[in-house]
Amino acid sequence: MREKAVGKGLEKALDETELTLENIHSVEVVGARSHAPAFSRFWPSLFLKEPKRTMNVSECFSKGFALQSAILSPMFKVSKVS
Repeated sequence: MREKAVGKGLEKALDETELTLENIHSVEVVGARSHAPAFSRFWPSLFLKEPKRTMNVSECFSKGFALQSAILSPMFKVSKVS
């Protein structure tokens, strides 16, 4: 059930961004539930690659907030990444 919901969410995100799974270089997962056995079995089949677990939750969200703040701020110019 959850796998189906996550799959639909991924499909919607890919459609909205006009990306394909081949465009995704890597996937970073954070949080305690990402270590659950069911998640570990499900994730590779969804993204066709193993998830990475290189960041902690605080670091992940802090970096995301900082990047989004810089993008929205008129004081910074954030370069596009290809």
